[in-house]
Amino acid sequence: PAAPITTSNVEFCQTYSAPNLTATPENGASLIWITDGRESTAAPSAPNNVVQSYVYQVLQDLNGCRSNRASITVRVKLTPGQPGITPFQLCQFGPGRALQGIGTDLKYYDINNSPLGSVSPVVNTAIAQTVIYQVSQSRDGCEGGKINYPIIVQPKPSPPATQAITYCLESSTNPDQPKQTVQPLMAQGQNLRWFFVDGNAFPEGFVPTPGVTNVYSMDFRVTQTVNNCASDQALLRVTVQAQPAPVVSTSLVTLCRNEAARPLEATGTNLRWIDPAGVSSTQAPTPQTL
Repeated sequence: PAAPITTSNVEFCQTYSAPNLTATPENGASLIWITDGRESTAAPSAPNNVVQSYVYQVLQDLNGCRSNRASITVRVKLTPGQPGITPFQLCQFGPGRALQGIGTDLKYYDINNSPLGSVSPVVNTAIAQTVIYQVSQSRDGCEGGKINYPIIVQPKPSPPATQAITYCLESSTNPDQPKQTVQPLMAQGQNLRWFFVDGNAFPEGFVPTPGVTNVYSMDFRVTQTVNNCASDQALLRVTVQAQPAPVVSTSLVTLCRNEAARPLEATGTNLRWIDPAGVSSTQAPTPQTL
């Protein structure tokens, strides 16, 4: 009989299941497979752990008459290892970013092993969470193992807590003005960054100290940064008030000796009276007429 009909070349990937070798005999003939000089009626299976080519032979036997051998070459192709990945973190509501796998002919999957294609997916930042993708690489038609590619979307921090500040206009001509301590601005948060109201930032690490030599009301803004994610800006208003002046009905009160005097009068808030000796009191003084 003639040699059996076979597929001359077979290829498969390392670590994949080896394909079944087949040959077609004539009617009434039986196949005999020859592997390393040994005969078997069962088709051999190529090992899948070594990258190399194997040659198998097969003949057919018809009524005791054997055909010439037909050859089948089986090539075991290299299956690549896992690709490299570039881990990174994102901020909630910030710009997304495409995954960065490192390898050849990359393929991406979600955590449920559903294919996402060969184009790097862009991570959505609408929800603070850890998203796990998978990625593999292929060479010569052989896809390697997948590697997990976790991406952390950090939550956006809340704006820092602030409290409005009011100072009095500083004056060297008013000895009755209590001494006030002007401190750098403060807010409750981490890694604070201060801004002018127009959005321009102060240098990183700088904390402004308001001046008190002019009357004004100014809005400063501040953010906090947690896990490299910045919050929205919080407002802190600084007001420098002018010194109030009490209103007196007259700057000169004339009394007669031994006349019954009335307490002095002035219009204002939290009045403080200072007598000629420099002693102050919250009680309006009554001039002596003796």
